[in-house]
Amino acid sequence: MTDAGDLQKRYEKLQAEHDQIDARIKQEGSPAPDRIAHRVGDFERLNELDEEMSALRKELSSALGDAAVPLPEVAEAARGCSPALIAAIAGIAAMVALGAFVLTSGDDDDATTASSTPEAAEEEAEEEAEEEAPDGGGGPAAPERASQEGATGEPPEAKFVAPPAESALPPKAILFQGASGGTIGCIACDGQFRHLAIGKGGVTVGPGGIAEQQIPWESTGRIVEFGAKLSGSNQGRYGLNVMVNGDQYRQGCAFEIGQTGCHVPLNSVNDLPISKGDLVHLQVGEAGNFAEKGDLSVTWWFVFQPA
Repeated sequence: MTDAGDLQKRYEKLQAEHDQIDARIKQEGSPAPDRIAHRVGDFERLNELDEEMSALRKELSSALGDAAVPLPEVAEAARGCSPALIAAIAGIAAMVALGAFVLTSGDDDDATTASSTPEAAEEEAEEEAEEEAPDGGGGPAAPERASQEGATGEPPEAKFVAPPAESALPPKAILFQGASGGTIGCIACDGQFRHLAIGKGGVTVGPGGIAEQQIPWESTGRIVEFGAKLSGSNQGRYGLNVMVNGDQYRQGCAFEIGQTGCHVPLNSVNDLPISKGDLVHLQVGEAGNFAEKGDLSVTWWFVFQPA
């Protein structure tokens, strides 16, 4: 039988680690992009510590009986580190990347080649902008594309920017565009990423839904511009990412509460390359806001520059 003193020491060691991680999270605040993975790991470890400490409290109580000394409960802030919150923080990373031979999709499952219909996509964006303008508001017929001059170092823009016309693409660049083909659903409710495919509609949930959404990439290169739009105003914080080989983030962008569009200007981010043969899909994450039910669809586009 385990000695009660040993149990107490183990608990105190776990508590010290828990307090250290919790203090680091509070000190850092919102994580920088290069700290997203570390923050997710911190939350996962806090969940593990919570479970281990709870089990130790029960074990120590059983060992001491009436003589048991109450041990401190885990801080409420740490208890909030649910899988949903972990999924959300990872999603906000919003670093996405995709590649060469890709198809576009509309709101249904029909797909056409991504670079063949930029005019149609631009017309659709104009119609949506007109529909969403308030009565009498006289909103713009279509959002203007950001200037491509001096874009280096610019942060992602919190607005929808229509995809470029084929004639405006950089030499040899390829435009890819598509849509979820359905609503995203409540990510905070189940703590699972949503996964989208290139070339067809449809949303899958969790790790088991990745494989069916992946396509093999046909050439090496980088994503040099990225844009996306939600179908309505949101109450959450979303991140839309291009994923490589299941878990590697590339170019993408994030939506704050109330924002329906996001845009990473041309050549503003020197993204990691996508290599020929990589398996690529899109991933949606949300920051654990239970008020956001995910009754939204998402459309996206990006410009891929082959090496």
